[in-house]
Amino acid sequence: MLTTDQAITDIWPRGRALLELVLNQEERGVRSLLAPKGSAAAYYNLHGMVGLEVLLKTLFGRSQVGLTQAIPTQQDRLIFFEFVWFDPEHEQEVYQPKDTVSLSMERVRKAWRVVDINPSSLSHWVTSAMARGLLTEEREKNGGTLPQSADVLPLAFLAGQMKLPIRAAGMKDDVERQLLPMLQNQGFGALALVNARKLWRDFVKRKPPRINENTQKLWAAAVTEIMAEQAHVEVTQAAIAKLYGVPLAKLFTPIREIRTTLGIAAADERYSPILNLMVMTK
Repeated sequence: MLTTDQAITDIWPRGRALLELVLNQEERGVRSLLAPKGSAAAYYNLHGMVGLEVLLKTLFGRSQVGLTQAIPTQQDRLIFFEFVWFDPEHEQEVYQPKDTVSLSMERVRKAWRVVDINPSSLSHWVTSAMARGLLTEEREKNGGTLPQSADVLPLAFLAGQMKLPIRAAGMKDDVERQLLPMLQNQGFGALALVNARKLWRDFVKRKPPRINENTQKLWAAAVTEIMAEQAHVEVTQAAIAKLYGVPLAKLFTPIREIRTTLGIAAADERYSPILNLMVMTK
């Protein structure tokens, strides 16, 4: 098992390299530092550099970074890091909780790469539901409006209250082109979009469906129903069918087929945007 010192010395420089590229808006080389199957790569694929800028908080306009924690997990499957952006207005290294960012890394083809990025500390890994709660608190503190500050942007992104453009390259087929913009317009957060795309691609890999002009909306509606369940979003199947303009009677079969093929549980760690990653890896 890796020691904390080894993680800091041998692995953290790869995470720091990603920060430098994003901070300097140098897109070349970013992909090689992201784990292909991780959420960070999916954010980048869907939203480009701006998605990484929001989550890494490089929009703060700060350049001085300090590593605060490094936590190897059992069997070195994942390494968690926590760092802060120091306030340049103070001579000493001063920071607040809102200045903190966490990320996880895994070894891919002999190189450590970033799997996930979370705009909070390791002890308060923020899910989409937590982000919505924090934004509600911010509104209450500010007379019903959100403050116009950079630290609010990552929470709004995860909560589905800030909509970054979805790149065409991030949507592989007609179902994804129906599904992802619809989820975003309905207020699903960034991780829900990432997980919905993963769910659909997992299903297509296991049991390729017949997709045509008549079925693409039906499949997209089925994934939306499952993701609503995973995200604890209260919406009826009738409302989802109406949203996509598909017959409610035809929606049950694709929902059942996806659930059965992937063995989806009520709260599935593969697809739920509200489960805490830190809890799942302890």
